[in-house]
Amino acid sequence: MNNINSSIDKYRNIHKKSKIAILGSSPTLELYENKEDISIAVNGAPLCLSENYKINYFMCGDKDSHDRQWFLSSEKFNAIRIVSSFVLPYDPIIIPKKNERFELQKRLKEFYENEENYINFNLDDYVLDSKHGFFHYSRPWNQIISKRQKKISKSATISGVAAQMALIMGAKEIHLYGCSFGDVKNKHYYYDSKGEPGGIKLWQPVVMDFILYQMIKKYNIEIIAHGETTLRIPKRVD
Repeated sequence: MNNINSSIDKYRNIHKKSKIAILGSSPTLELYENKEDISIAVNGAPLCLSENYKINYFMCGDKDSHDRQWFLSSEKFNAIRIVSSFVLPYDPIIIPKKNERFELQKRLKEFYENEENYINFNLDDYVLDSKHGFFHYSRPWNQIISKRQKKISKSATISGVAAQMALIMGAKEIHLYGCSFGDVKNKHYYYDSKGEPGGIKLWQPVVMDFILYQMIKKYNIEIIAHGETTLRIPKRVD
């Protein structure tokens, strides 16, 4: 396992043979009951849950994440944060020192001046001495889904990112809550989005199904979607 991004590698097999819940922010999140061993919340999910619920990890990866109302909402759960390389420079929980964040923001700005594709922002040379971490994205056609993968395939929403992280962590079961991949009763979010943009693009459920299919085929992982969903690969439980 040479040349693996150290920030991903420190989570590899950390929760071997565990049941991991992925907590998205669609209305079916209300079905989550703290029954799984580990939970990974994404984007706005922490806004929907009280401190009585368990959130072990928080993930986000959109370039505008730091401008969203939910960006720091995982703090009340003391969750471990794992964000994309281009979100990291704006995260005061992962990087408390303002001057350190500013230096990374300068690097990011310089990168944007020369490169249109923000997912290629590389921080392989950056050492993060923290329980928190960051990941690099890859295009779906460039990324084989595997417990040994070095990057995270995009285009399946942040829930797809979290599912891949659950695989890397060693999950034997993945439970999807709030991952409807479409409106439920004419609602996209379980919380008040306050007009912040969001939605599901036509190809995202297809890419998510493809990612989940590879997990099941290669590793015989059981994947269960709780509540209404447009996904076809997971077993559905209402």
